[in-house]
Amino acid sequence: MKHGLAAAAPLCLVALFGAGCQEKPPPRILSVAAESTTPLRERDVDEFLWLASMLSEEELEVLAEARPTLSDWPSESTRTVSVLTANERRAIEEGLRGSSLAETVAARPDGPRLLEELGWSAERFASVGAALGFAATANDLLDERELRRLQDEAQRQLVRLEADHRVFHQLSEADTAAIRRRAAWIPRAALLDAILGSSPENRRLALHRGNDLAAVLPDGFDRTALDRLLSDRERSAIPFHEPKAERDDALLRWDGAAIVSKPLGR
Repeated sequence: MKHGLAAAAPLCLVALFGAGCQEKPPPRILSVAAESTTPLRERDVDEFLWLASMLSEEELEVLAEARPTLSDWPSESTRTVSVLTANERRAIEEGLRGSSLAETVAARPDGPRLLEELGWSAERFASVGAALGFAATANDLLDERELRRLQDEAQRQLVRLEADHRVFHQLSEADTAAIRRRAAWIPRAALLDAILGSSPENRRLALHRGNDLAAVLPDGFDRTALDRLLSDRERSAIPFHEPKAERDDALLRWDGAAIVSKPLGR
């Protein structure tokens, strides 16, 4: 019996000291990306601002890519209109979550260390910044009724695009032009959803912490992101204000005053 206990003792010591040599468990990292509809907390704002304060203006500027621009589908594309629509929507949604900022932070030499200290993934950090930015934009809207109407129209146009299975390069010149005009609604729909979908919690946080956020958010959240997008291309392609009772796409023009009432103060 003593012999058995003596033999077991070294094994116990090995187990005891061996356990002390085990590696530490990896830190818990919050990796869930935030959408504009995701309710954030005051702590989320503090943590975002902590890491944002470590970044340069140039690095933070890439968050502006959360504001998509109008795409230009290649005329020779062999994909269907529905596939082109799905691909663009997916790319825009990634941009709206701040994917470029996430890549920038992760690529910094000290990025992994800072993210580990924060306990967030790069995607989480960037998406929280984008969500707060769009909440700040939403707070600037004096009257959302026209934007809601525009959002409904955007959804109707997306339904038509998603149901169009024609190969793009096989379309006639007139049909190609019509599809390009309709495709202009894809980024607008995404931006409208991001702005108008901002949760009440996020809008309150953006209002309460407005000065802090203004110090780190790049230009583009200081005015309606949608307005900046509309100024990128000819606004005549946007069927919003119709001068005639009949629908004539060649005569459609944009009435920006119906959308943006005033700029958001920095």
